[in-house]
Amino acid sequence: MTTAKRPLFFAALLLAALVVLPLSRAQGGDETPRRLESGERQALFDRLAQVQQGITTFQADFEEKRTLSGLRRPLRYAGRLYYRRNDLFFMAYTTPIRYILRVQDNTALMYVQGNPSADRASISSSRDVAPQADWFAWDPAAFTGEVYRQPDGYRLVSRQQNGPGLTILLDPESLLARQITIDNGSGDTTDIVLSAVETGRPLPESVTGYRLPAGVTINEMDAP
Repeated sequence: MTTAKRPLFFAALLLAALVVLPLSRAQGGDETPRRLESGERQALFDRLAQVQQGITTFQADFEEKRTLSGLRRPLRYAGRLYYRRNDLFFMAYTTPIRYILRVQDNTALMYVQGNPSADRASISSSRDVAPQADWFAWDPAAFTGEVYRQPDGYRLVSRQQNGPGLTILLDPESLLARQITIDNGSGDTTDIVLSAVETGRPLPESVTGYRLPAGVTINEMDAP
């Protein structure tokens, strides 16, 4: 996967994870991880579907750690992410650089503050990311990975054969995610921890009305 396409693929995996999010304090549970049987799994997914239906907006602080096979030390980032049903996903990185990733109308915009240009690409034309009008419109029953009950919540594990994997740790009460791990299948991993979660609150104007700074040109990544 090219460096340019990586943000789009990363966004798709993260958005798939956010389908089952919120956040609250960890509760006690079984002493060791235990794989859920079919009846328990169905009951959990029924609850997840109810949580999903109630989410119209979502925002949370995030801390991200990327472990890359070519680097001795992991890269660390922080910022805040935003979602509005049907039309907007926005990641605002604040540390160590100021960077935005906006997905809207099946188009991804990527911009590092201070640069003279930004990148824009159509998600629907990318082989790595399937178009989707509402990233939260996900059927939990379609999840084919393993589900475990462990002391701090539920762990969902999904992996493609010889491909990327996704692990989500859900709070046992709210069923909203506490941690997300993305494995690209070649030794690189991204760990994301969420905090200060808010649902149902209008997103800030700085996000919904975001505009590139004056003078910034756009590099159309889909151009031949």
